[in-house]
This record gives sequence, C-alpha cells and structure tokens, in this order.
Amino acid sequence: PWVDHLAENLNNTPLLNMAYGGAQTNYHPASGGPAYGFRWQLDQYSGTVGGAADPNALYTVWIGGNDLLNINPDAEEGDPDHADIVVANALTQIAGGVGQLITMGAEHILVMNMPNLGTTPLMNGFYEGLVLGDNEFVNDPAGGSSDAQTFNSLLAGTLAPYNGSIE
Repeated sequence: PWVDHLAENLNNTPLLNMAYGGAQTNYHPASGGPAYGFRWQLDQYSGTVGGAADPNALYTVWIGGNDLLNINPDAEEGDPDHADIVVANALTQIAGGVGQLITMGAEHILVMNMPNLGTTPLMNGFYEGLVLGDNEFVNDPAGGSSDAQTFNSLLAGTLAPYNGSIE
C-alpha cells in the first residue's frame, strides 16, 4: 500500500495500520453500526497505545470515500442520503477524529483529500445495478466528481480550527 512506500521513503518503520477496508466515517456497512467505523478505529488505536499517541509519529487519515460513494443522487434535500448531509456528516466525523488524535498527543497528522470519485468503477457505470446492502450503485460520474470536489473544498475549512495544533 501507499503508506508502506511513504514510510520507506521517510526511513520510518514499523507501521501500525488500524484501518478497516470499507469503513465509513461513522460506521462500517458490514457491522450495521459504529463498529469498525473511523471513530471506532481511533478508539481501538487509543486502547492499543494506552491512550497516548506518539507525538513524533506521522498519523495519516484517509477516509470519507465510502461515505460519498453511498450518496443517493435521487435523494431529496433533508434525506440522510443527500449529498449535502453525507458530506457534512463525514467532515464532522473527520474533524472529531483529528481532535481525538490531538487530544491523545498526536502532533503530525496528514489528512488526505478525496480523489475524483467520478472516475472510479463504482461511479462510472462499470458496476451499474450492483446492490450492496441498501445501496444500488448508479452511473453518476459527474455526481461523484462534484461530491469529491465539494468534500475537498470544505475539508480545509473544517480542519482550520486545528491549524497550529498540528503540523
């Protein structure tokens, strides 16, 4: 994975990977609840390190894509699957997670932007009609691109209160 290459280039090993594939910012679809979601993962990390993050470590946060992939392009305003609500909830969870890491002592946190989701197979029609859980994936490359751009444009502002607390 990319993080292994990053650690290698920084001459920094070993790595501790606490990520769960498929996780969303507030839950994991397989669990049907908060188990395995981003904040749950942070709680697991906290338990692993006794609640104290290494202030010299680099913490990488890359989450939210699975939230955005579950946006329903037909959802009406106010619906929990509407893009505005999904993006806002994801950003709130990410900011809370970054705050949790800072509270634990982390000083170096790298939060990644969202890639252009409109170019992914789940958004460009490759899996059109595929149903996973309650979600049917649709051919919506423009929506995937737009949702990722909106997320990225709001991410920096969401994390602005932490500027100065982290490098």
